[in-house]
Amino acid sequence: MDKQQWRKDYPQSSDGFAMPGTECGWYGIECDASGNYITHISLYENNLSGTIPPELGDLKYLYLLYLWGNKFQGSIPPELFKLSVLYRLSLSQNYLNGSIPRELGNLKI
Repeated sequence: MDKQQWRKDYPQSSDGFAMPGTECGWYGIECDASGNYITHISLYENNLSGTIPPELGDLKYLYLLYLWGNKFQGSIPPELFKLSVLYRLSLSQNYLNGSIPRELGNLKI
C-alpha cells in the first residue's frame, strides 16, 4: 500500500473524513484477521507533526507502533502504556521532550 492511500477516497462522512470502519484500508494501518481491531500502526518517516495523540492508548489490541522519523513534539503520552499487548514501539528521531514515563516498564517490549 502506498502513501496515495492518504487521500480521502469515498465513502466519506459528512465532515469530509473517511467513514468509520474503513480504518483497516488506510496507509500504515493493519488490523486483525476479522478487521475489527487495529493491531499495527506503522507511520514512520511521514513528516507528521504535532503531539502524539493520547487516544492511541485506547487501541487495546495495538501490537506495533512505529512513529519514528517524524516531527512529533511534546512528551510521550502516558496513555500509551495502557497498551497491554504492545510489543514493538519506536518513537526515535522526533522532537519529544520530558522524561520517559515509568509505565514503560510495564510493557512487553
